[in-house]
Amino acid sequence: MSVPCGRKLVFFLIASISLFVDTVTGHRHDENQAITDNEKEVKIGVLLPMTGYWPIGKTSASAITIAVDRINEDQTLLPGYNMTFLWNDSMCLAAEGLNQAVEFRIAGVDAIIGDGCDIICGPAAILASSWNLPMVSWGCESPTLSEKSIYQTFARTVGSFSKMGKLFLSVFRYFKWKSIGILASTESIWQLAMSGLMKDFLENDIEIRYLHTLSPGHVLVTEREEFKSTLLHAKETARIFVMLCYGGDMRAIMLNALDLGMLNGDFAFLTVNLLPSATVGNNTFMGNDGRDAEAALAFRGILSIHVREPTTPLWQSFKERVRAKMNASPFYIKLDDSEQVEVYAGAIYDAIYLYANALNETLAAGGSKKDGRAIVNRMLNREFEGRASGIVRIDSSGDREPDYSLKYYVNGSFQNIADYSHKTGGFNLRDVSVIWAGGRTRPPSDKPRCGWDRELCLEEEKKTARIVNAVIGASISGVVVLAFMFFIIIRKLRYEADLAENMTWKIRFEDLKMKENVKQKPKPQGMLPFWFNNFIMPHQTAASSSANPTHVSRNNENSSAISDLEDKTEYAGTTIGEYHTQTVVIKRLRKRSVQLTRDVLIELKQVRDLSHENLNPFIGACIESPNILLVWSYCKKGSLQDVLANDEYKIDYAFKLSMSIDIAAGMKYLHNSPVKLHGNLASWNCMIDSHWVVSITDWGLHDFKEGEDKVDCDVTKMYADLLWTAPEHINLSKVEREGLSQKADVYSYGIILQEIATRSKPFIDCPLGPKEIIHRIMGHDDPPFRPDLTSVEVRPEFVDLMVDCWSDDPEERPHFFRIVDRLKKISGRGSNIAENMVSMMEKHANHLERLVDERTRQLNEEKERTEKLLNRLLPPMVAEQLKTRSSVQAQEFEEVTIFFSDVVGFTKLASLSKPLEIVDFLNDLNVAFDEIITRFDVYKVETVGDAYVVVSGCPKLNGNKHAGEIASMALELLSHMFFFRVRHLPDHQLQLRIGIHTGPVVAGVVGVTMPRFCLYGHTVHIASKMESSGFPHRIHVSRESRAKLVELGGYHLQEKGQAQIKRLGLVTTYWLIGKEGFDKPLPDPPEEISEPLFETLDVYYAS
Repeated sequence: MSVPCGRKLVFFLIASISLFVDTVTGHRHDENQAITDNEKEVKIGVLLPMTGYWPIGKTSASAITIAVDRINEDQTLLPGYNMTFLWNDSMCLAAEGLNQAVEFRIAGVDAIIGDGCDIICGPAAILASSWNLPMVSWGCESPTLSEKSIYQTFARTVGSFSKMGKLFLSVFRYFKWKSIGILASTESIWQLAMSGLMKDFLENDIEIRYLHTLSPGHVLVTEREEFKSTLLHAKETARIFVMLCYGGDMRAIMLNALDLGMLNGDFAFLTVNLLPSATVGNNTFMGNDGRDAEAALAFRGILSIHVREPTTPLWQSFKERVRAKMNASPFYIKLDDSEQVEVYAGAIYDAIYLYANALNETLAAGGSKKDGRAIVNRMLNREFEGRASGIVRIDSSGDREPDYSLKYYVNGSFQNIADYSHKTGGFNLRDVSVIWAGGRTRPPSDKPRCGWDRELCLEEEKKTARIVNAVIGASISGVVVLAFMFFIIIRKLRYEADLAENMTWKIRFEDLKMKENVKQKPKPQGMLPFWFNNFIMPHQTAASSSANPTHVSRNNENSSAISDLEDKTEYAGTTIGEYHTQTVVIKRLRKRSVQLTRDVLIELKQVRDLSHENLNPFIGACIESPNILLVWSYCKKGSLQDVLANDEYKIDYAFKLSMSIDIAAGMKYLHNSPVKLHGNLASWNCMIDSHWVVSITDWGLHDFKEGEDKVDCDVTKMYADLLWTAPEHINLSKVEREGLSQKADVYSYGIILQEIATRSKPFIDCPLGPKEIIHRIMGHDDPPFRPDLTSVEVRPEFVDLMVDCWSDDPEERPHFFRIVDRLKKISGRGSNIAENMVSMMEKHANHLERLVDERTRQLNEEKERTEKLLNRLLPPMVAEQLKTRSSVQAQEFEEVTIFFSDVVGFTKLASLSKPLEIVDFLNDLNVAFDEIITRFDVYKVETVGDAYVVVSGCPKLNGNKHAGEIASMALELLSHMFFFRVRHLPDHQLQLRIGIHTGPVVAGVVGVTMPRFCLYGHTVHIASKMESSGFPHRIHVSRESRAKLVELGGYHLQEKGQAQIKRLGLVTTYWLIGKEGFDKPLPDPPEEISEPLFETLDVYYAS
């Protein structure tokens, strides 16, 4: 367990198990404490997997018998004691292993030998430590088991994975590999092994170029393609791969490498303890993928590190004894010649022998065989001659110092190519030629020929590049110059052509429509200076919205076209209209025509192409004389002037800042655009949309507007128009604006700030009229004459900005990008007014959203219920036709099979029942029938009382299967009568009479109210007669249906005889009595009668 909290949980569970076992065996435990050393038995419990995915015990278990016999025969070892053993199959499963360890504890064993699976050793070793019981593993290699503070009574006769690092480094040095990739399973043992190896690699300057952890079981089809893409990436990063995983995952890696062409000799794969069985598909961990032959090919040349197998005669003799003993008591397993005795047999022998020696020394020193810690301490830092696997040296952590072999896979088995000795630290390569993947005899390199970044071939490529560059350099330079000149010329020509031809801004006069029923809203007067009450502002914008349409054209009663747009006041106004269903604001210019000069065309293109959230979009212009019009997007809230004057709007300081920032942001963008400036900025040209975003309108197009006719008007109005104009652009002699500049826009913006701050018109507190105000402004007083700010309730920083904007010296007025920065600092939050409204609108918006979602969900549920009901009333195909059109055409079907059924004696049954009981009975019967017919390709036509009508082959065609579907369904329904019981008459056996006939029909939907899908034709009549002329518990089949069933095959039919049926004559009919594969019980029919069941039926039977 690598996670601390996980380890604590495991410790807690194991401690609980230990306490439980000690409680159960408390009396035995007390007795053990009283046992003296005169006791003559030493009992060991051996854990090893005999079954499961690694049944190593099937070829190694007899090493237990050999070791115990040898110890009992040695008079110098445990004199006076007799060793016995118990053994259990751990199956390499944690739960089974722990269960067996607990059984050993209950049986009173003195030591546990095993297991070989790390998943068992960890928790079992903790239990053994809590019991003070020696545990010696013969196969577990997890590095965590070396922690003596936790596993106090644990030792092992194999080495930890962490000891393999030196061998790997020796291999890398021999083959001159300095960079590798690692593919490791996420299982804890492999993750621990990976951590230890990575530490060794990095400390020895081995570059880890690729690292990937894979979940066990990559042979699963769902993950195969995903892992293939991972390996494809690894292929481009590393050439030498260390694989740390079990055989099944290794097989998946190598098969993917084969598919990706990585077994061509350019790559090498190293692994740990790979068994030959990993290549076969019948390994239960891997599943059978049918690729065993490919796996054998993929594994060719793979290098695997194994615990070294001795080559001494003693080892060969030992293996023969193990093989022979496996067929004796207590195992009785006969090994085939193909089954090899693994080196783990020697490790089992050494584990028992190590325990016996440590116990012998403990007893000789006066110790007890129950003192596990003392016995294990005798095992540490110990070296002895193993009778099976050579020199055995146990280090201070209880781990064996192992010797390893490096093997490679060839011809279905592993062949030794090198040995590693822990004692010498040497790596000895045998005189063996390694055949690498792809059949190569030369080991692959750890990098491509030119390096991963082509750095090794860079100099050569540079030389080639110099030659190429020298040859084509001059040519390229000439081509580039010519191409650039050509590009400039083409671009210029395209631009000019675009100006002349691409007039997306152009609007036809006939496409403009005026809004009908636009009523003028009274102008708020409470916040206006006294002189504003006497005139209308010269550029008033039709309330600049629907709020105040001051200047509108006449509405023609039969047309909304603004075909006769005329000025109805002294000054030209604006009109709200429509253009291609879009609401727009239309401004008429006081000029008869427009010359489309190049400058005008450029200006129109620039204005049309500009886009910013604080610039009101320019829709286009109409130049059809005498109607010279500009069309702008419509803003619902109207102009800033209108909103400020309307007391219904509660505008706090945050809103004022947001509006100020919106205008400044729009002007900042406009000043940095090709348009450069506005020229007529005022509060009536600042529009507010439905989202409370302020956008500037009527900007640009100075050349287009040039030459407008002057209108004679009241002088007061002319002076009032100049209140937003910078002093340097006022011509007093003509009482008009002269010239344009960006600094003048800043002055106008300062006046707008005063309007926003005071929610009033400019100079609201001044008793002078517009003419006197303008003359005072032009007097250039010191300080200059400006609006009074003594009553302004805003922050001082806002006032300072206002004053800077209307400075008398244009150069002292700030640029708009500085204005935006200063406003944002003053605001300290978002710059958009919508952002300031979020907190107020959030709850309401969320409520509305939930309400819409709920209504939508209810609508969808109701729609789904309606469709389900419709599909129950009518066939789905017919229902779809009805949904798409009002009626469904009747359709002929050449051949269908119809089923009729009836409950025999229903009239008598009804007379014995209450109405509600009859309803319940019919509902139970129909529900049961409806459930059964869903298993077949049929459609229920109708139920009338106890009658049940079904058809197959209509309305959904199913070839020649219809007779078989009906026949199989009829058998199922008849079989159900064997089990069906009437709820209020449980002892009554219901009798069903069934008739089937095959032939043509016409089908269609009848009626609009409660529409019904009906069948018509002679076939329906005959099917009905087949039912009424049948017997209870019988399926009566016509000659036509019988022919179809015989053609399908598998149905059992019996001739009934001939019957005289009205309008049919004498016909031969049949009973359907079963079919092949149908083994459900059918109710026994009553004896047949020669008289008709009901005299009212037009059916007669021949004798």
